[in-house]
Amino acid sequence: MVTLARVIRKTADRTCPSSNKCMERLVQLLDDLDDLFSMVGLISERLRNAILSVVSACTLLTIQVGGVLLALSHPPLALAVALLLFVSLLYHLVTSPRLEIA
Repeated sequence: MVTLARVIRKTADRTCPSSNKCMERLVQLLDDLDDLFSMVGLISERLRNAILSVVSACTLLTIQVGGVLLALSHPPLALAVALLLFVSLLYHLVTSPRLEIA
């Protein structure tokens, strides 16, 4: 069974007279590639967090503007929605377990 390590070792033996230096170069190259992929992953994670922050801010702004427009166009409906939200908040406050501060 031919493994990747055996193929790399044979290739290094053929291309370099000193296989230790070639293997060190190869290990360094693989380490650099690993660092590159890790860096790309970290950058993409920061970019994803920034995009999610912008999307959530836009969503909150849209909900707030919609609430104001609803209150201006249909005040009784806006009052009913606000009361439903307030009652659900009170229900959650009453039914949730208390946080004990030690």
